[in-house]
Amino acid sequence: MTNISPVEIVDCTLTAGQASLWAGMMTNEMLLPIVPRLDKAGYKAVELLDPFVFTTSADRLGEDPWERLRLAAKRLAHTPASVSLAGTYLFGTRRVGKKTLRQTLRLLAKNGVTRVDCYDPFNDVDSLEPIVDECKALGMTVCGGVVYALGEAYDATYFAAKARRLAGFGCNAIALLDFSGIFHPERVPEVIGALALHARAIPLELRTHCRSSRAEIACLSSLDSGVSAIHAVSDPLSGAASLPATDFFAEHLEREGYRSDIDDATVTAISDYFAGVAEYYGLPKGAPMLYDIAIDEHQLPAALQREPIDDRFAGELVRLRAQLNDPPMALPVATWMCEQAAWNLDTAADAKVRRSQ
Repeated sequence: MTNISPVEIVDCTLTAGQASLWAGMMTNEMLLPIVPRLDKAGYKAVELLDPFVFTTSADRLGEDPWERLRLAAKRLAHTPASVSLAGTYLFGTRRVGKKTLRQTLRLLAKNGVTRVDCYDPFNDVDSLEPIVDECKALGMTVCGGVVYALGEAYDATYFAAKARRLAGFGCNAIALLDFSGIFHPERVPEVIGALALHARAIPLELRTHCRSSRAEIACLSSLDSGVSAIHAVSDPLSGAASLPATDFFAEHLEREGYRSDIDDATVTAISDYFAGVAEYYGLPKGAPMLYDIAIDEHQLPAALQREPIDDRFAGELVRLRAQLNDPPMALPVATWMCEQAAWNLDTAADAKVRRSQ
C-alpha cells in the first residue's frame, strides 16, 4: 500500500554533491544554466551554499558567493532556495556576534533565500535559537540540524534531547546530518525513532553520505521510522563520498510503496546535464565505494576526504578526538582537527630529525 504523504527530496547537488566529488570547484558558469531545471524537478528545496562551498567559491575560484546566491535564487521561481549554516559560525571558522548574525540572515533573505538549514558543529543546539527566531521573523523556514556521530555518548537519549530542544524553538523541520557517512541501517530504528518521538510531529529529514556503501538502505529504512525528506544529489555527483542519487529514489520509492512528487523526466535531464559538465571539464563521476571501518573511527567529513588518508594521520585524528571528548566531526571543527593533526605529525617528525642529528 502506498503511503499518503509523499517523500520529499532536498537537492544538494550544488553543495554536498560537488564538494564531495569535485572539491567544490563547480563554477557559476557550470551551475547557473541548470538551476531552472532544478526548479521544475519537484524538490522540497535546492541548497545553494554551505560553509565549504562558500569558502571554496571565494578562495579557490575567485567568485563572489553572494553573487552566486543572488543569481541562482532568482532562477528558483517555485522551489525554496536554501543555504546551510554552521550555526553561529555561519560560513566561517569563528563564532559571530548577534549583530553580525542578524545582518547576515537579513542579507540571505534579501538575496532570495527562503529556507535556512542550520547546525552547531558541537551539537550545542541551544545556540541555534537566535537563528531560528530571526529567520522566522524574516519569513524564512528553518531546518534545525543534529550532527550524527559515533561514540558512547551518542545514544538514543542524546539525539532525543536535541530533537526536543529544536522542536521547542519552533523549527519547521529537523534533520539528522551524517556528514561522515557513518549512519548504518542497524541504527535507524533507534536513532530515527528517538528523533520522531520527540520532534512533536515536526517533519524529519536525513542526510547521509555513501561511504559505508549502505546509505540508500539507511535512507529507505528511515522512511519507515518517521523521516519524510531525504537529502540527495544528481546521479553523476552521487556515490563514493557523496550523497545518494535522486535518480535512485525517483526509481525505487514507488517500488517500496512510497509516493513522490519528483518529476522523473526532469531528474533525468538534470543528470544528463551534469554528466556533460563532468565530461567537458574532465571531472570525476561518482562510483560505489567499499566499506572502510577506518571511517567509523576517524569520522572525517566527506567534504574533507576525497582520497584515502595516511594511517598515521587517521590515527592522530582519532587520538585528538578522544582528547576532546569525541565531538561530532562537522565543519569547522573537523577542519581545525585536521590542521592540528598535521601540525602534531610534522612537529613529531622534526623532533625525530633533531634527535637523530
